[in-house]
Amino acid sequence: MKKFILISILFFTLYNTSNATLTTPGIVSPFNGATNQNPNVQIDWSSVTGATNYEFKLGTNPTLSGVPAQSSGSNSYYNTSELLFGTTYYWQVRAKSATDSSNWSAIWHFTTIDQQTAPNLISPPNNSINIPITGTTLEWSQVPYAIFYEYEYDTNSSFTNPIINTTTSLLATTGALQFNTTYYWKVRAAFADYTYSQWSDVWSFTTEIQSTVNEIQNEDISIFPNPAGDNLSILIHDNSISLVNISLIDINGKIIWMQNDVYQKIIYLDVKSFSNGQYFLKIENFNKKIIIPIIIEH
Repeated sequence: MKKFILISILFFTLYNTSNATLTTPGIVSPFNGATNQNPNVQIDWSSVTGATNYEFKLGTNPTLSGVPAQSSGSNSYYNTSELLFGTTYYWQVRAKSATDSSNWSAIWHFTTIDQQTAPNLISPPNNSINIPITGTTLEWSQVPYAIFYEYEYDTNSSFTNPIINTTTSLLATTGALQFNTTYYWKVRAAFADYTYSQWSDVWSFTTEIQSTVNEIQNEDISIFPNPAGDNLSILIHDNSISLVNISLIDINGKIIWMQNDVYQKIIYLDVKSFSNGQYFLKIENFNKKIIIPIIIEH
């Protein structure tokens, strides 16, 4: 009789264990009502003994009505895909096994960061003057979660005919600029969901005046041939010009060749390795300088 009772108790215990209801997972993070969350936020919940996987609902409907359940093999978290910026999301989770499902958890919500934060402009400082016509470097601050930046600059503050480019960096170099001209520029951030931040403030800078550049007169120096094919010759006629520094600058304002303290009256520059296009030859003598546009065509 005792043996029968023990077997019955063991059977009853095993039966109830195999048919036990799974515990509802507890939501861990983001905490309920959290704001400024990463659009790639990780949602976390407590693990449940006996669960083999989990289902969760994630959507913008506060009741999650009509939102399909997604499955996660992880026992306590899920990395969301790219969510929208500035959006409130609601979510809940339940535990699953081959034969059972827990009750759904309470619905929690969080809000992603607002992508409308615009970059702050850094350099050149607003209203800068005497910017070289060979170009300048634009710099701005980082915007969280931006994947690239779009920038514009124009001689018109309304940006009616701007030069537009994009970069993944926080720096960008303008092309060649005009003498004694005010340029306006602005930047905005782009995100993975193909949305953009607001534009930054509009800053301006003004380039150098041509008369201060041409203190060395064109007739004192000959540059030939121009356009140049394989070689460029620089001939200095004025004997009073000595120990000059010579540099070749590309359209982006980058120095690609330089020679300092040149005393020869004839300088030959091999340009075969340089790509076709427009360049600037800058010749300086103490506080005097001249910038001459040249073309390389192989």
